[in-house]
Amino acid sequence: MPGDQPSRARWFNEVVVSPTLAEAWQKPESIRLALLAAIAVNQLADYLFHCGAALPEGAKGSKLSDWRDAWGRQSKAVALVRDIADAGKHMTLDRKTAQIRDLSSARTEPAGWDNQTWDELIFDADDYVVVDMPDGTEVGMLRLVEDAHRFYEAMLT
Repeated sequence: MPGDQPSRARWFNEVVVSPTLAEAWQKPESIRLALLAAIAVNQLADYLFHCGAALPEGAKGSKLSDWRDAWGRQSKAVALVRDIADAGKHMTLDRKTAQIRDLSSARTEPAGWDNQTWDELIFDADDYVVVDMPDGTEVGMLRLVEDAHRFYEAMLT
């Protein structure tokens, strides 16, 4: 692992996060791989915080949780991936800002035009992982994870 702080964040992204996300896209029906990808992407926040990323706009303090809250306000995907990752690690969430409190709604669904998620998939997928939102809609978990990853990757350059 490289020694200087920014290089450590890039190293974590290149060696852990990006390959984990790529592996999940190879099996979009796997809840396990989707959750592992969410956890890996969520941990990029820790690396960015500890490696000296710029203070996020709207951060209300200097703790990691303050930065995560600010990033979550900037990107809905970041907020939801944080919820998914934390719920996966801790079973249930009591954080007041959590929109997804547990993973009881995570499931594999068949791909198709009728569920309006076809654009989220690689086209040869038969099934994919979804999670229910508080408003009753469902969202493809890997699309959220991919969007959060892009948000964090923009800070690595």
